[in-house]
Amino acid sequence: MQPHFFPAFSYFEFISRSNKFVFLTEVQLSRQSFQTRNRILVSNEVKWINSSVTRRSSSKLICDAKFSNLFWKASIIKTLKLNYSRSQYKNDLKEIIYFLEKWNSVNLCEFNISLIKFVINRLHINTELMLDSDIELPSDRTLRIIELMKMNSGYNYLYSPGSKEYMFQDNIFNEGFKCAEFKYKNLFYETESMRLSFIEALSTFGWVGLKIMLGNQSDIKITSIRS
Repeated sequence: MQPHFFPAFSYFEFISRSNKFVFLTEVQLSRQSFQTRNRILVSNEVKWINSSVTRRSSSKLICDAKFSNLFWKASIIKTLKLNYSRSQYKNDLKEIIYFLEKWNSVNLCEFNISLIKFVINRLHINTELMLDSDIELPSDRTLRIIELMKMNSGYNYLYSPGSKEYMFQDNIFNEGFKCAEFKYKNLFYETESMRLSFIEALSTFGWVGLKIMLGNQSDIKITSIRS
């Protein structure tokens, strides 16, 4: 899966259901995507929180993307402090603010993955994390999945409902390995087409509540990769 910017809670549930999870960093950067921004609720209205990615690099890969500056940190920190000051779990949110305050690298991928790992550790998720660059997967999405599953015979490939159409088109279901669909129950403020950053879930349930929610899911562990 591509490393998202302040991912939705479903991202972490997906990871927690997996034995192995691969970050896809050698894929094309899209500035108007969840690679660089995400959504929270501000006064019950959906608002974007954004990073600032430079356009100067000749590379179009996520792994090479750089922040043009770190001014976006101050904007997000201010938003979090003002918007969640009355949250029951404001002390949990302070951990995210502190993470932001300490962050100094201009690499987008490093930030996204580091924040994801921070949340994974707080939620006590023990899934094995891997980088696509460490296992040299093909760039083609179909060949990438096939190669990964050859390396992990005996595991299932976990896919999202949104991936099913292209998997049928690419004939992936006939490649001889087992597949399992990721079934996620939307939180009360989410819809299939609109999910919010985990920040919203953290402010609503706290770390302890989120760990309980993950603990109530299936114990089945699945090898996963998503484009």
